[in-house]
Amino acid sequence: MTQADNTNENKKRVLIQLRTTEEDKAVLQANAIAAGMTVTDFIKNRTIGKQPRTRMATPEREMLMGLQHQISMIGNNVNQIAKAMNAEKKAFYSVTVKETLIAQTLTDLSTLANHISNLLEHGHTGERTGERQTTGELPADESGQ
Repeated sequence: MTQADNTNENKKRVLIQLRTTEEDKAVLQANAIAAGMTVTDFIKNRTIGKQPRTRMATPEREMLMGLQHQISMIGNNVNQIAKAMNAEKKAFYSVTVKETLIAQTLTDLSTLANHISNLLEHGHTGERTGERQTTGELPADESGQ
């Protein structure tokens, strides 16, 4: 058997039916939805460890994807502000913003975007340390006001 034949052989689909109660069916469906998977992908994941090809967008995932998009847009705006300020040599601006503050803001946005990407890719572990982490708090003397 050639490698091409073996690949085609692995792609054949087989239907497996499962008899269960309505209550068990409802539990399976609820668990699959909570995991962001179809019932088939959920069962395959739990029984043989097979990862789903794609994850369904749960409301939490949709919210994270929207947040990721907004952070990207904010980062683009900060870059445009920095570029305009550098091009004009800050001569026309009544508010001065330290370059380190812009750099820190971009770093914080990047960190937050990476965290959201990790959540989307791997999910939330549910662990809590009891300590809230913040990104780049703005010192009072650098507020630009």
